[in-house]
Amino acid sequence: MKLLFIGDLQFGRNSDKKCLFKIPDNIIKIFNNTDAIFFNLETVLLSKSFDVNKHLLRDKHIHIYNDNEENISYIKSVTHKPIFVSTINNHTFDYNVQGYKNTLELLDKNNYIFTVNKTYYIDDNFIYLNATDHWTILNNNLDKYPKNTALWDDNCLVIDSYEKVQYTYNLITYLNKLKKHRKIVFSIHWGQNFQNNHNTTTYLHLKADDFFKTLCNLGTDVIFGHGAHHIMNKSHEIYNNKLIIYGLGDFTGDFEYVKEYNTDKSAMLIYDTTNNTVQKILVSGHYKPYENNNNENNNNEIMICKQPYI
Repeated sequence: MKLLFIGDLQFGRNSDKKCLFKIPDNIIKIFNNTDAIFFNLETVLLSKSFDVNKHLLRDKHIHIYNDNEENISYIKSVTHKPIFVSTINNHTFDYNVQGYKNTLELLDKNNYIFTVNKTYYIDDNFIYLNATDHWTILNNNLDKYPKNTALWDDNCLVIDSYEKVQYTYNLITYLNKLKKHRKIVFSIHWGQNFQNNHNTTTYLHLKADDFFKTLCNLGTDVIFGHGAHHIMNKSHEIYNNKLIIYGLGDFTGDFEYVKEYNTDKSAMLIYDTTNNTVQKILVSGHYKPYENNNNENNNNEIMICKQPYI
């Protein structure tokens, strides 16, 4: 099989600023020449009738990403390949549990593959898991906002302690017994934005290398790491005949161009499971302001929408 991994996707900011994007034909061709596609969706998907103000999560540093189903419907219109979506990240509950459920409903409506709460997905070819440690960033959110933290603890696999690490090891050990010919893909939103900055850390920020390699030793075939919003210095590696992805950047999003991190670029990886080879494709992005956006409304910060191209 040929598996395609692309970077984070963000659509829409503050409910009234949308990021409508178009995938170039040469990227669509790559999509359709693979057997399955994987990406992280860092956006809460909301129906048009959803009450944003009623469900906005209070006491959270950033509430930004929300969108309707237009972009995800568009992606499905250009490819018939199965698409696995990671929904567990630091924005999962920007609009509380109701927003999370609405996201899953719209993904299901558009025939995407995803996990629900702490479960895993399994079919004839894959066992797929989704986790994060990202909520642990930003002024010790775990302790500062216990009610918010409970949303992640109750509904997600959050890797934020030694005990959670051991639980994850035991889970992979169990799933490896069910594996047979399947590929186990462990998708995780980890570390911090712009990872060369060590002022703050998440639980896995300095432990990820050992954690990921132990998961591979226990039977995981692919670790799909994301969340840094730029291509990591070591974007990926083959370890023990398994693929570990550390960070591919943003396929589309609104992070303003930061020269130090080359945020105008991301990467796509095509992993051929038959011969254990990886093809890395560099993707650049056009940046443009969000629609109906101006400096006055956004504290002199221009919000941008990254459009991918090769």
